[in-house]
Amino acid sequence: MAAAGALLRAIYVVDRAAKVTDLVPLSVLQAAFVVEGKVALAKPREVFAHLRDSGGVMLDAGLVETEGTSDDVTHAIAVEATRWQPEFLVTGTRGRRGVARWMLGSASGRVAELTQTPLLPVRKKR
Repeated sequence: MAAAGALLRAIYVVDRAAKVTDLVPLSVLQAAFVVEGKVALAKPREVFAHLRDSGGVMLDAGLVETEGTSDDVTHAIAVEATRWQPEFLVTGTRGRRGVARWMLGSASGRVAELTQTPLLPVRKKR
């Protein structure tokens, strides 16, 4: 989907928001999210390395952090999209339906509401 000269960027949002219900210290939780993010970004980096070898596409992958307790993952993605100004966003989705979607919501749907950038939600193969 990317033409020669395109810039592809993969991000993982480290949610730094403190929650009263968390039973582990916030620093431990955040460190675990950073490790999880690095593991999650390993696959796009592998794909990007292959694309880089074939030439014509610029690639970047990295962690983005939420800002303290008043921010969340969807806002961090929207802020990053505003800063970076991509032509197109692709987000992961769990594909929740029914009561689960009503109660838990959809991060991809919220990102679509917060940005003017076209968005494609993609669910992991099972």
